[in-house]
Order: sequence, then structure tokens, then C-alpha cells
Amino acid sequence: MRALLQSGAAMRLVSLVCLSAFLTSCIIGYADFPEGTANGLSGDKPYEKLYYQVQDDPIFVTRSKNTLRRILREESPFKDTEEVDQMPSKGVYCLVEVKWKAFGASALFGYLSYAFLFLIPVYSGQEGYEVTYRVFADGKEKESFRYRITRKMGMWAGLLPFVWINLLTTDEPEAFEAVSYQFLQDAQPTFRKL
Repeated sequence: MRALLQSGAAMRLVSLVCLSAFLTSCIIGYADFPEGTANGLSGDKPYEKLYYQVQDDPIFVTRSKNTLRRILREESPFKDTEEVDQMPSKGVYCLVEVKWKAFGASALFGYLSYAFLFLIPVYSGQEGYEVTYRVFADGKEKESFRYRITRKMGMWAGLLPFVWINLLTTDEPEAFEAVSYQFLQDAQPTFRKL
């Protein structure tokens, strides 16, 4: 009986290792977003205060949300920034909305591939995010800026030897960082008018 229990535990461990290997046989990269960088920002902080809010989305990764917050907090042209839960009646406010762009037909094949331990190859280049920055002054919307981020993903057990490519591709927080810098560059004329 003891040998049977030990072999059952060993079988579960082997299954877990195999499943982990198959789950990592996925190559993911982010594309089609503006390549904003801190180089376009002056570093000056001529404006007094910015209130901001990053809306929650269940698919949105916490690391990426923290990237959006950090860029607004540290890199914006405002001397003081404060994250709030709702729009204040006075002052400059930026609402960041992140929406998931739904999968295409490749989602069905993705589930089939997963069910068959990634023996069926799948590629998706349709899903991703739409990030909208809405700028308000004293409760009135002044301008909005919309950016798209596309996630390109390939899943297949045969990709397992090539997962190192993920180290060379843009990951999700890097894509959100570039979009945030692009927003700060694009919004300069709007900030000057407020």
C-alpha cells in the first residue's frame, strides 16, 4: 500500500512538471504601441497638482497598473500628484481607462491547444489593450488620448526550446511604460492650456 501511495505522489509530481513545461511553451510579445520614452520629457515640473485614477480591470496585470501609476507619479510635469478614487470638483484630473481587446477566433483554438497539452499550434495577434487617458480640468473633460497595445502570442509544445525568445520581446509592463511616456509627451499642449 505504501509503495502505491508513493508512486501516486511521484506520478502527480511528474504530471505537474510536464504541465509546467507545456504551459511555458508560449512565446508572447507586445507590439503596435507608440514607442514613447523619457527622452522626450523635459524633467521640469511647471504645474502644481495632478489628481489621477487608474481604473481596475480584472484582466489587467498588477505590475502593469503599478507602471502606469509610477510614470504619472514620478514623470509627469506636475510638482505634486495624488491618486484618488473619484474626480475632484477642482483641479487637473487624469482618468486612465484600460480595456481588454477581446480575442478573435484564435481563442477557441487556444482552449483546444490547452486541452491537448499544446500539441495543436495556435497563434494570436488580435488581443491586447486599449489605454485611454482622459484629462479633466475643474470637472470638465478637456481632451482624451487613446493608445492600442497588441499582444502577439504563439502556443505550441514545439516552441518549448525557443521560450528564451520571451527574454528578447517587449513584456506587458514595458509596453504600458512606453504608452505612458507617449501620453505625457502628447498631453504637453493640453497641460499648458489648463
